Amino acid sequence: MADIERKLGFGRSSLIALALLLGSDYSQGVHGFGPETACRVVKSIGDDSVLHKAVSEGLALRRKSKGTKKTGKDPCCDENKENDLCYTQHISEKGQQNSTSSDQFLQVIDAYLKPKCHSPDSEAVQRVCSQHPFVRTRLQEICTQFFGWNPDKTDEYILPKIAERNLRRFSNLRTVSSELGVKIPLDKMSVPCPVSAIVKQRKVQGRDYFKVSWREMEGLLTCSVPADLMESACPEKIAEFMEKKCEAKKKQCRKPRPRKSTKGGTSEIDLQLQGLMLSIESHSSAPYATECRQDSTGPVHNIRSDMVIDLSSPSPPISARKVSNVEKMLIGWQI
Repeated sequence: MADIERKLGFGRSSLIALALLLGSDYSQGVHGFGPETACRVVKSIGDDSVLHKAVSEGLALRRKSKGTKKTGKDPCCDENKENDLCYTQHISEKGQQNSTSSDQFLQVIDAYLKPKCHSPDSEAVQRVCSQHPFVRTRLQEICTQFFGWNPDKTDEYILPKIAERNLRRFSNLRTVSSELGVKIPLDKMSVPCPVSAIVKQRKVQGRDYFKVSWREMEGLLTCSVPADLMESACPEKIAEFMEKKCEAKKKQCRKPRPRKSTKGGTSEIDLQLQGLMLSIESHSSAPYATECRQDSTGPVHNIRSDMVIDLSSPSPPISARKVSNVEKMLIGWQI
């Protein structure tokens, strides 16, 4: 409540007064009031006295229309603000209406300040839960009949609350066992834990929550529950989740990063160069091979004269041979 008052600027009494003016589950509200006007009126009265003023005096709320200027000024209204809503004590001819509205206001205030309901841990609630187990189809029929909800909307709104209620009952059972000095392991409990596993950890409006998967909960696979409830109901599930989380982090740290290897590219280039050299050698030796090819039984005089070297004659002059671009490239790679 302190957080609400700090952020919104309205205490408990002011919020109840807003419910009286704007309407709630217990009242229809006051005709002609909108959120801005109601907030302004409640602020002007103050949180300490707003409920007392509503019950003791009643609220005669009416707008100052243009016609009031002709008939006369309302003494309780500010003449500089034509659209202000004025609240005054009801005049004597409306005393009966004042009494009725005050009684209605008092009933609504008591419904908020003194609610007549059983606590979730009371015997009455436990007895009803045991005698009337949860039936999903029946709940859907009731919500369709009274609220106009379709089955999907009923499951979305109600099933998470039913699952959380079951978890609280399981938490209460373990708490009572611990207070009696009996520490029963989770897998040895007479009632199975409704939570199957924790999916992930999250924060909702600054509070720690766990997204959990449910066991034997028809229509509901996962939803979020408060972390403190999980801590009291099944701390073993939290320890199991944290252990898996640490193992996953370790695997990510140990996994080496893939390095780009240049061996494959170098070996491929070497193979291409070797093939290129072989093709050059085969082309250069092809003319000599065709000229020297002859039948083994043929005469020796078939040999060409230019193939016979006269050792007594002087050596021919050295002639420069042109080097092709491919050979230059090969020489460069060999260097």
